[in-house]
Order: sequence, then C-alpha cells, then structure tokens
Amino acid sequence: MKLAPPIKATLFVGVLLLLAIAGPVSAATITKSASAPVVNDEDLANYATRTDSDKWWNDVAASGAAMGQTFRTRNEALRLKAITYRTTTSTQPTKIFTIRIGTISGTTFTPVYSETATQTVAWAANDYVTWTLTTPLVLQPNKFYAIDVALKSSTSTWQTGIPYLAVSADEFSDGVRYVSGTGGVGTNTITGGTDDRVFHLDIEKPLGGWSLVATSPADNAANAFASDPLVATFSQNISRGIGNITLRNLTDGLDTVIPVNDSRVLVSENLLTVNPGSNYLANRAYAVRIDPGAITNVLGASYPGITNDTAWDFSTGVGDPLYVALVALKNHITGATLLTAAQISAHKVTIDQQNTRLADSAAMITASFDLVRAYDAASGNHWYINGLPARDSVINDIHWTLWNLQQYIMDVSYDANTLANYEGLLNGFKFGSAAGFPGACNPPENSNQTHTATIKASYANTRGWTTQGDGGGSFARKPTGCYLAPGSIATVTVPAALVGKGYKIRVGAHSWDFSNKPTIKRLDRATLTFSIDAVDTKIACPHGGGIYIEVPWLANDGIVNVTIKNAVRSPYFSAKSFHQTTPAQWLTERTNAAPWADFQTDKFMMQVPRSWIYSMPDPTALM
Repeated sequence: MKLAPPIKATLFVGVLLLLAIAGPVSAATITKSASAPVVNDEDLANYATRTDSDKWWNDVAASGAAMGQTFRTRNEALRLKAITYRTTTSTQPTKIFTIRIGTISGTTFTPVYSETATQTVAWAANDYVTWTLTTPLVLQPNKFYAIDVALKSSTSTWQTGIPYLAVSADEFSDGVRYVSGTGGVGTNTITGGTDDRVFHLDIEKPLGGWSLVATSPADNAANAFASDPLVATFSQNISRGIGNITLRNLTDGLDTVIPVNDSRVLVSENLLTVNPGSNYLANRAYAVRIDPGAITNVLGASYPGITNDTAWDFSTGVGDPLYVALVALKNHITGATLLTAAQISAHKVTIDQQNTRLADSAAMITASFDLVRAYDAASGNHWYINGLPARDSVINDIHWTLWNLQQYIMDVSYDANTLANYEGLLNGFKFGSAAGFPGACNPPENSNQTHTATIKASYANTRGWTTQGDGGGSFARKPTGCYLAPGSIATVTVPAALVGKGYKIRVGAHSWDFSNKPTIKRLDRATLTFSIDAVDTKIACPHGGGIYIEVPWLANDGIVNVTIKNAVRSPYFSAKSFHQTTPAQWLTERTNAAPWADFQTDKFMMQVPRSWIYSMPDPTALM
C-alpha cells in the first residue's frame, strides 16, 4: 500500500519492542533497475519528485553515515523482504554495504536485525537499487521502525563514482529520512530530517504453511514491558475457535485464564493480540499457553496450541518508562505518592519523547485516560479555567504536562484504527476542559437516534479555492446540522459513491493549528478527521464538536443524503439552493442542544456559539 499523507510521524517515539523470528547476520543481494519497483501487496513507497540528494561514502564525515528512513506499520504483522533507494549518480563496484532494521526510542536506534551485501554491477544515474534480505523479517503491527543502509567499504576509489541518494520533500506521511554514525557504520543514535528519501519497501503478509511465525514478547525475552499486549503472529489469517489463552505467572504461581472470545482478545488478519490487564506485572517470569483448537486458520484447521511453559516464556522488567510516567503522575494528583517539581518535569519529558505510543495498547490508553480523569477530578482542568502563561513562559509543572498529554491524546489516540480496536475504552472518555471549549453537551438520550443531512458532494474549480486553508483549499466543508457530544461515539453513513474517493468527516470546526500562537487558550489542534473508507464510519472525540463532511477538490457526486446516528442536533440555518430553512423552522431549530450553531448558503458558511443567536429571530436577511 502507498500511504496518503494524514499525519507526520516524528522520531520522538517511545521504546518499541520488535519481537520477531529472525536468523543471524547473513548476506543480502543487490540488484538495480532503471524502473521503480511496483507498489503492491503491503508495500510502502515514496516516489515523489527529487528535491535534494545525500552524498554516500565510507569516510568519517557526514557522508559516511548510514542512510535511513523511518516508517510505521499498520494493524497487522507483515514480512519485510527488501529496501530500494533511488540513486542520482553512476557508481562502479565493488562496494560492501550493511543493512540494519531497528526500532526507535527518542533518537535512539535499537537494532534487531542486519545483513551485509556486496555490489557487483555498476549503477547508472537515477537507477533504483534494491537490497533483498536473505531472511525476510516479520514486523509487528502499529510500531515505528527504522531501516538504513551503510556503505561499509569500497575497492573502487571515489573517482569511479560516489553514490548519491535521492531525497524528496516531506511526502511520506509516516516517517522521515535520517542519518546515523560515520565511516560506514551506523550507531544507536539517529539524526532525523523533515523530508524523505525516495524509497520502496517490499512488504508482504507472511503466508505459507499453517504455523506460528513470531511472538511479542519473543520466546526467552527479558525486560519486556507489562504495559504492552501479548502478540502472536501466524502465517495465515486466523479466526477464533474454542478454548483459552493462559498467562502463567511463574514467579508467583498464578494463572490468568482468558477465553479466546473474551473482549481482552483481539483477532485481526493473521494477528492474535491479548491484553491481560492488571494481572500482568513487572519483574515477573511468564509463560503463555494456547489451548489446542482455540485458534483456527481460514480453512478451519485448528492450531495445535502451546501446551508447555518453554515454547513461549519471557520475563518482564521494571516497566515501560511511558507507562511508569503516566501512573506516577496520576498517583501524585490523587495524593498517593507525591512528586517533586523535578520529577514532574522528568515525567513530562518522557511523555513528550514517547507520546506516539499512547495508543499502542489497552494498558497505555487506560493509563493516559486515568491520568486525565484524575486531573479533571482534582482541579477541574486548571489549565483551561485559570489559563496558562504565555507559551514562552510555561514550565513543566503538572498543568503544562496535562495540557500536553491531552493534545497528544487528540493527536495519537483518536483515529479509525484505535477506535476499531479499543472502542470500549474510548466510549465515554472526555476532557473536562470540553465544558469550557468547545462547550458542554450531553449525548442524546437515545443512542440509536438518527438524523439525515442533505449535502452537495461536489467541489468545482471555483475562483479562490486555493485560499481556503486546510490543506491548500483541498476540501470544501459541509455542515450536517449535527454535533458529537464529548466522549460519545457516532456512526456516519454515506452513499457508496463517496467511499474511497478522498471524502472525510471532520469533528469540530476550529481546525486552525494554534501551535505558533504566543498565548494558550485551547488545545493547539482541537479537531479530528476520519477518512470515509466504508459506507459506515464511526467517529469519536474527547473534545466533541460539530460534524462536517469534507468534500475533496473536483469531486462531483451531486446532492446526497448522509445519516448520523447518536449525535446531537445543532442549531442550523440553511439558505442553500436545494435546502432553505424558513423563519418558522428557525424558531424551533435554534433550540437544538449543541453549543454551536451553523449557518450556510451556497457560497458562505459560519459557525458561532449558540448563545449569540437568540437576538436573531430571522437570519434570512443576514444570509
């Protein structure tokens, strides 16, 4: 799959465990082609226009660094087969390279697998050069990885051609290019850019014979994080059978038996994920057993199971630093264990560096939500009510820490993937600050209540479209007259003609990013978008907000009906050519419970607080 650019991933992510079955260091093969590899299966690629290049040589200067690209996997375990870079100069053999794959914690690269490879044929300028791994590597889902290639040595001098690698602008949504080390040797520290390499990753599902391919934590692993789920990757897509998964606490002699149909067990594609909960502890020895028949493949054949304590055993360490920080801050707020100012500041730094992991597991989501709930209960969301200092004067106290945590939760924990896997955790969670902005709003008494909105799903090449903001005018925003109450989950249903064509649902009208503002009045990014990739799309937001359909530029699907379930009605006045609100209707419409009102014509729209509208008995003249 080639990713569209939704959100930029940074290098500052937390400690991620890559736990896969991988062989020892071996020799990869190198091939070259004038054409780019085809993007198919689960491939990731960036074939954007070249804007720059990296010099690449085995000296001690910057050009001697390992040249890499970070990327994030999606919601299934996959197998990495090869990496391709586009070169910009001709070079002669013989050169020896090292390929590394690792995970990232902050700017720390933790290698998990490597191979060497020898160039035996000449490359022409602009060739696509591919390093194919002898042993493909299984990648775990929803993790950030880094892959790099270092020019270790060369028997040909620089006069025969110094390799350069093509670089593009920031075109790949889920990663950045980086360099690491000198002299043809990558180190455990990476330096990231804000742009990308021109690259291709050959990735596929690890299908084949019916077997267990990898586990996380890996068999015999030490210092695993008890806040992470248990993950088993199979060679084929799986289904639930009949039986249990048992987490055996070998240290204390306790078993946690979890039926395979329990809500703590997730089955997706070829992936089995188990969230054991509070019985999964730090500093313990564990083994995992799977009953025969608890898992079946697509043909109904049963997995024979794990029936001993040695096939999948491991130990946990002192704890995930992100999880530890969240729990420690909650205990400080509740008075269980008070922290010093320096300790609070240190925990904030940990959260800042590892915030992209906040949705990695049920335990991490729960810990972050519990911290916000404790803060709301203790302070009434102090940062919003009493305000924060100017941005250049804030300190890493508990209020600034919680402001940042809530921003990270919005940025990381609220997307379609997290909502699909952890709907039960997201349902009902809201920010206390939502009562002040965008405003208090209770969900509808009947969660099955629906409302149908009629919108124009077209966006012509009209004058001024490039000035509209929000992606350079790439979307036209269409009100639905509905509002998502903070903490609730609504379902938006659209015609099939809109699916997979770039349409989005936005929750909240206040889409300007305020991160460059000197004062702090709300979260910098206070709205969310959900791509319309199916007829039914679930949406959630701890802030709440108006519900809008964003129509992509040049779309031409005409007048359509959109149905929203479990949303609150907004005061909505329409003077569109195909839908006019009468003055009599407005007198009823303006009593709808949502805290913001929408006004729209064919050429104009605005959203204002509901409290502003009552001195306007008839908006017809205004519109």
